Amino acid sequence: MKRGDVTVKAMKVFTLVILTVVCLLTFGNVWGLDIPDETIQTARMNVGIVGGGVAAVAGGSCPADGSPDIDFNTGTDSVAFGEQADGTHHYVGTTYIPASTKQICKIGFQFIRGSGDVTDKTYTCKIWTMSGTALDAVITNGTSGSKASDGWWTATWVIFEFSGNPTMTADVTYCITVETADDATNYQGAYYTYGGALYNGSGSGKWTSAGVQHDAPVADRDMNIKIYYYD
Repeated sequence: MKRGDVTVKAMKVFTLVILTVVCLLTFGNVWGLDIPDETIQTARMNVGIVGGGVAAVAGGSCPADGSPDIDFNTGTDSVAFGEQADGTHHYVGTTYIPASTKQICKIGFQFIRGSGDVTDKTYTCKIWTMSGTALDAVITNGTSGSKASDGWWTATWVIFEFSGNPTMTADVTYCITVETADDATNYQGAYYTYGGALYNGSGSGKWTSAGVQHDAPVADRDMNIKIYYYD
């Protein structure tokens, strides 16, 4: 058998395996196989089935810091968050409707010290689904690694990194938030701008620690934000 024939046959076998997996993931439960949801989700991410179609295999390369796919950094106003000890301003962020299905590797917010001493603060970014105006659930792998403050006396871009290839599906409303411990004396500010309207369905807002909307997103008030997609 020629080497080329072996390669062709190997490709046919590989294609057959992929098609079999796709069929099982798509129709398994319909056929009564009772495949657990978490198994389906993991397999879909590994095979590359995202948003009902076949996409690139999960992962890929992540752009370098400073080279995001979405870059909005024109705002010079800042809004405080975590400055209410009762947690009413626990999360600050922006709603976002991606135009196409994407896997996220990093998200950046622009911080400045709001008041007091924030040296010992830590911050986390989360990607949420929405239930009306409320934060519903963090998407799979949608919690970033934490970032420790260095004081951030002047405007500083803080880049939060994600692992596990969190996926945002096209035409679904998400909320991208950042949070820290609530403290009425020592708190952070995040930059935004008026009149941006960069994102479809966007707007900056605040949510309580329970995920209830406190300050509604304003359609023309966008957070300064950088979003990095896996290639």
